[in-house]
Amino acid sequence: MTWESIGSTNTGQMPDDEAWILFSIGLAKQYVLFVCGDPPEGSKLGVMWHDHELGSYPSLGVWTEFDPPWDYINACERALEVFDESTEWYQLKQHWENSFPDQEDDEEDGDDDQVEGDSNINPEVAEALTEFSGKAHACAMQMLQNAAYIEQELPRIEITEESRRQILEVCSELVGTKHDVITELSDLTDLDLWPGAEEIQNRVKRIMGWSAEELPKLHGLVQTLQAGSSQDRGNGLAFLLVAESATNVLKAFSEMSDAAERYLGLCSSEDGT
Repeated sequence: MTWESIGSTNTGQMPDDEAWILFSIGLAKQYVLFVCGDPPEGSKLGVMWHDHELGSYPSLGVWTEFDPPWDYINACERALEVFDESTEWYQLKQHWENSFPDQEDDEEDGDDDQVEGDSNINPEVAEALTEFSGKAHACAMQMLQNAAYIEQELPRIEITEESRRQILEVCSELVGTKHDVITELSDLTDLDLWPGAEEIQNRVKRIMGWSAEELPKLHGLVQTLQAGSSQDRGNGLAFLLVAESATNVLKAFSEMSDAAERYLGLCSSEDGT
């Protein structure tokens, strides 16, 4: 069981900027996952800590319980390097500090009696929110891409007009939900609130609710097509097409749901509920 560091973001100084550095690493992690995909089985991509004579510092790393997946690690290193070099960290940090002024005030006060964790900015909550945003965006794109794929392949399949109408209706609703989720995520980034604010939690729940509404529709459509697949070749092909796409959407939704549960759980722990 080992960690292999793939690098860090070139911004901030430890320990004064720990919250910001962890936030920036969380952003980098989502980009690396988007480009390189999920880690191989038995591995995970996450924040690792290094001990140094001047203190500990974090980086992004790949943990594995088997032999290190070097192809994946090397790909992650390249993706992180490109992301780090392409990001205007100074400008982004200024916006981040302006969005969370309480943290800056706490640092300037220099109150030695302040208890660690009193700040409204919890790096773990911020990282969890960033992870959720990435997973929600990925889920929305899966809805769009699979709906588009079904619409592209459907004309080649001979099925009844009623079945075709039902399939296209579900595809249209998936695309509509994608637009709603992306818009909400965009609004989420514009909110001048700390990561665990109630308004942000409500928007996370709203995104989950919209996305969850699509699952029964997909499931019902798959069941309908499966029921007729044994008697009709067209229904059988349509069933395979829709079932494959439904699996892709369900996987993305499950990952988003796990990220939402982690984020909301951390928020509840912070509130003492």
